[in-house]
Amino acid sequence: MTAESNSQTLAVTVGRNLRVWRARNAVTQMDLARRMRMSQGYFSRVEQGQKCLSLRTLERLATEIGVPVSELTTSDGG
Repeated sequence: MTAESNSQTLAVTVGRNLRVWRARNAVTQMDLARRMRMSQGYFSRVEQGQKCLSLRTLERLATEIGVPVSELTTSDGG
């Protein structure tokens, strides 16, 4: 696997795990995007696996929703 494909795989995994977390916790994209100080459109692209968050932003997101980073980044995390 190339670094680019690893990055894409990670982006898709994070997006899927975020969608699962939001569904379980009844949180809208808009609510979480506001809490993260990002646009809902950008957040939507993150959930779709089209954008890969920086490590710093990923850590902030995990802290904001109260989960370890590993829950967002592993295939069985959601």
